[in-house]
Amino acid sequence: MRSLRQRRSSRFFDRVCISSQLGWYSDYQFSSSRESSSCNADAHQEELIEDGANNLSGSDFCRLFEQLSNEIFSILPNYHKTSFSTTDIRKLGPFVLGNEVIFLDESYNNVKLMVQNVKCTVSNSNDKITSNARVSAVVRVIPAASDRLTAISRSGLSSMTLPAEGTWDSSTGQLCMVGSVPKGERAQVSLYFPRFLSVKQRSIVFGSISSTPDSDNSFLPSHFNVILSPTRTTV
Repeated sequence: MRSLRQRRSSRFFDRVCISSQLGWYSDYQFSSSRESSSCNADAHQEELIEDGANNLSGSDFCRLFEQLSNEIFSILPNYHKTSFSTTDIRKLGPFVLGNEVIFLDESYNNVKLMVQNVKCTVSNSNDKITSNARVSAVVRVIPAASDRLTAISRSGLSSMTLPAEGTWDSSTGQLCMVGSVPKGERAQVSLYFPRFLSVKQRSIVFGSISSTPDSDNSFLPSHFNVILSPTRTTV
């Protein structure tokens, strides 16, 4: 917002930027065009553990996913690549890194992902056990050095944010969302909860970001997870 008065006028004011974001109790209206979006399951077969995904009901999934709002996800190195070129240091999937993250190192140690503004509602169904859910969220790239409170306070949209909508399919145990970065590049976000934990498999959540089949500019998928941290116990 800018003043229409001359600078010398007593009613002149400096340019003001106004922003808004969804609150916890905001009434969100889902887009009908993305209700039936589905991810390409073949793209994730190598990442799916042998025991598969946990088949939750829509209400159970919403409860778990809302708890992940403002959770920090670790980005996994892309083992599909054979080399790390200089063109990769400014790009992460559909995201274009900004001034806060000048480059992307080969081990992905200097960036994290955060899921914000989670909205999740159970789809209308007479079968409460197998009900699906509709989901909206913002996936944000943050510097790994950011503290949690600073990361949570971020609300602006940029080339490092991906607003997305989609559906949790209780029959497959998979969430699939489709969205686009402000510059228009589309991407699909897939997420699931592994059914079992083991010595080798300690992720409580596993996800990926990949290009959509109709995307003009395809990119290599990015994978992320949340590792179950050891808890301190007392005897």
